[in-house]
Amino acid sequence: MPSEPIDNATAVIDPHQDGCEYPDKNLCGAGVAFKICQALNAQINGIDFQEYTDDIDLAALATVADIVPLIGENRKIVYLGLKHMPQTNNIGLRALIETAGLAGKTINTGHLGFKLAPRLNATGRLAYASKGVQLLLSEDQEEAKAIALELDEENNTRKDKENKMVDEANEEYKQLRKERGGDMSSIVVANNDWHAGIIGLAAARLLERYNLPTIVISIQGEYARASCRSIDALHMKHTLDHFKDYFTQYGGHSMAAGFTMLTKDIDKFRNEFDSYVKQTLKDEDFVPIQNVDAMIHPAELDIKLAEEMDKIAPFGVGNPQPVFACRNVKGVWPKAMGQEQNHLSFYIKSNDSDTSDVRAVAWNKASFIPLIENEQIDITFEPEINVFNEQTSVQCMIKTIDPAAEGSTFPDREAMVNIYKFLRNCSDESEYKPYDICQFNVGFRNSVFARKNPQYNSTYTMISAVQVFEELGLIYFNFGGDSFIMPKSSKKLNLDDSRFWRINSI
Repeated sequence: MPSEPIDNATAVIDPHQDGCEYPDKNLCGAGVAFKICQALNAQINGIDFQEYTDDIDLAALATVADIVPLIGENRKIVYLGLKHMPQTNNIGLRALIETAGLAGKTINTGHLGFKLAPRLNATGRLAYASKGVQLLLSEDQEEAKAIALELDEENNTRKDKENKMVDEANEEYKQLRKERGGDMSSIVVANNDWHAGIIGLAAARLLERYNLPTIVISIQGEYARASCRSIDALHMKHTLDHFKDYFTQYGGHSMAAGFTMLTKDIDKFRNEFDSYVKQTLKDEDFVPIQNVDAMIHPAELDIKLAEEMDKIAPFGVGNPQPVFACRNVKGVWPKAMGQEQNHLSFYIKSNDSDTSDVRAVAWNKASFIPLIENEQIDITFEPEINVFNEQTSVQCMIKTIDPAAEGSTFPDREAMVNIYKFLRNCSDESEYKPYDICQFNVGFRNSVFARKNPQYNSTYTMISAVQVFEELGLIYFNFGGDSFIMPKSSKKLNLDDSRFWRINSI
């Protein structure tokens, strides 16, 4: 990672400079088009390429959206493009920025990747991409504003369809896992109703949830289209090479790929793919690894440090944002937030009475509320400058949450049996009685189980047991996670069929 900021006067690299080495093979399509425009402008108008920055904001947006490495020329394009963006001359881009609620704000790569690009891509995922092109070519403010609002609505529609697809895919995976006794090394799910333009987004979210190689398939009559996402330990494209006879076409790279196959072969492919992954990887390969740059308590963060970090931006693939970690953190006032109530906000207690508590935000981690309310945690995070009501502060964008290594007790076999019996007494399969699993976890210290088994007085013990039971198909939660049942099973299940159990019970 570069240690010095890019000077505002730094121009994009001259492709004609003798001895110049630059990663042209990593330029996205818009980056290549931008370089052609530079060369043509120099040849036709005699203007030095360093002075040509027309549409560099669009090139920057495309560079981030295409997830190319932010090194060399790509990094300079994005850096200069971000500088131009708040004052962009592109009427359509300006309308898009306003619709996304970014007008007047400092725009970063996160805004490009998660706010602007998804709106431009929304219609292309569901139908045709012409609306996005029309927006960026528009020379009329009213027309641009109308198109931007239309794209915003399309993006909301896309998110609704994506959420529905993820829920359905998750349920299908859990059913497959139940049928196989829990021991699965991959996710391969398929459906007739899933839109091919969204399956990649769904695959990415399932990968994030389970950290398993994931393939989501859209069935389209005789043929089916698939989008694949993988973990670090498995090269997806090389893996698909072993199954090329199944595909009419396929391609990709280590982390993502896609293919088309005959619908009738899906079940056979699913079984063979899972067997291959299981034979290729070890249990520890499925444990996600988060690299950390430094250990620091969030209360030690200040505006000066956050501003110093901004000097090595823009961040992205090839130039990741520094990640910090802290052990034995005490979280307070956790609450779910967001339209789906799936995100998490809480405060981290300072060890110094003179220092304020630090706000933390964690996307898609509302399920950690019981743990935060009852125990200390270990976290990894990225600092972010937050401006609210004209007040500037530093908050933590949480990447991972784990029970504090000190004091966490993973259940042994005896505890698993006792917890299973305890939960069976709470669940009535025939009547489907509702139980709030979050309140159950929060208050379990005072439950019958805790009183009878004082040696297992950790919330983490209960949460871990529930995760093993869920992996083995012994417990089911509804979509919202607020009620559960424990079906009776005639088949004897083995704890060792749960990877989570095997990894943590050693």
